[in-house]
Amino acid sequence: MKFRIVYILLLAVLTSCGARSKSKEELKSDFKQVSESAASDTSKARTFIKDAELYIKTHEQDSANVHFIRLIAETHTMLGDGKAALESWERLRSAYPQHPLAAEALFKKAFVLSEMLNKKEESRPVYEEFLILYPDHHLAEAARFQIQTLDKSQAELLQMIMQKADSSQASAPTSAE
Repeated sequence: MKFRIVYILLLAVLTSCGARSKSKEELKSDFKQVSESAASDTSKARTFIKDAELYIKTHEQDSANVHFIRLIAETHTMLGDGKAALESWERLRSAYPQHPLAAEALFKKAFVLSEMLNKKEESRPVYEEFLILYPDHHLAEAARFQIQTLDKSQAELLQMIMQKADSSQASAPTSAE
């Protein structure tokens, strides 16, 4: 009986000391699970965000933090939380302006503004900044396309795509019979 009371007290003390920070490997595994089930299990996604934030807070100098901020932003995007995704992309970019992921963060910031928050005109200068800073980035063509189509309706976009498909079929070589 005495042992059980001591055990319960010890357990209570240990659990009241706060959450432990998960390891990098645990967080990476958690994100993989979240990305596979975010639509159906939002509580798991929100738990991942909290765990990743705790890791960043308790390991401030860890070089992996830039990647965890990216995963947090991606998780907010999967959850449809545009405002939080926007804040996370901006956080990554401002905290790690020289990191290669800063370019992606700027593009995704513009994309979230345009597509998730429906702030198309606010996204235009962000896309333009992206093209000025990263003209040869693999997302540059997508940024140009986004700028060209910001003021287009869905019907106009569909028509553009159909015309492009028709023109590429017309210019394709035909086989000789």
